[in-house]
Amino acid sequence: MSVSQEPNPEKPGDDPKKKEYYAPIRWIVNGSERLGLHHDHAPHWVIALFTFGLLVLAGAAWIESKNTTATLQKQLDVLQQEQQPFVSQADIEKDANKSNLVYSSEINKILWGFRYTNYGKNVAFNVKKRIFLKIGRPYYDLMEGGDWGEPIDMPPYKIVTGTAVSRAGFSETYFDTLMKQDYAIGILVEFVYFDASKKNEFTSSFCMEHLATGAMTFRDPAQCPKQK
Repeated sequence: MSVSQEPNPEKPGDDPKKKEYYAPIRWIVNGSERLGLHHDHAPHWVIALFTFGLLVLAGAAWIESKNTTATLQKQLDVLQQEQQPFVSQADIEKDANKSNLVYSSEINKILWGFRYTNYGKNVAFNVKKRIFLKIGRPYYDLMEGGDWGEPIDMPPYKIVTGTAVSRAGFSETYFDTLMKQDYAIGILVEFVYFDASKKNEFTSSFCMEHLATGAMTFRDPAQCPKQK
C-alpha cells in the first residue's frame, strides 16, 4: 500500500501556500508556529511577548517614516527658500564708498538717493517700501510721504531707484556740519512683498549711516530705532 504524499495540514510548515508569502511574513508565520502560538493552549505571556515585538517593529517603522517625512520637508523648505524673492539694497559696494546724499537749496531739504533690487529667483509681487531718515538725532523719522506708497512687481535683478526726502527747514550750513560727523545722518528702508501665490508675505530692510569720511556704514536694521 502506498503512502499518501498529500501535505498534512496538522503539521506546521508543510502548507505549500506559505511559500507564496514574502520572506518577512513567512518568518513571522514560522516563528509563531514554532512558539506554539497557533494552538489554543499557547501560554498567554508568549502571545503577549510576541505581540509586543510586533508593536516594537511597527513603532520603529513609524519613527523611520516620520524621519523620512521630516527630511523631505526640510529639503522642500530649502528649495522654497532658494526660489523665494528677496528685495534689498542694490549697488552696496558702490554706496559703501560714496552715497547719493545731497542738499537741495531750492527746497531746503536733504535728499538721499538709493537703489534696490530683487535678489531672488522669482518675481517679487506687490513690493512696497517705507522710508525713514535720521538727521542729527538718535531716531529715524518716517519721511514725508514715505509710508509704503504704490506697490510694484519686481522680476529678479531689476534695479529700482528711490529717493528719501527730509522735511523742510534744514539749512545748507547745518547739512555741512552733519556731513562732518559720524552717524549723524542715516537711512532706513523697509520692504513688504509677496511670492507668486500672493499669499506668502515677506519682509526685508536695510539701514545705512553716513561717516565723516564720506563712506557709508551698514547696520542691522534692528539697531536703527524708529521714532515712536
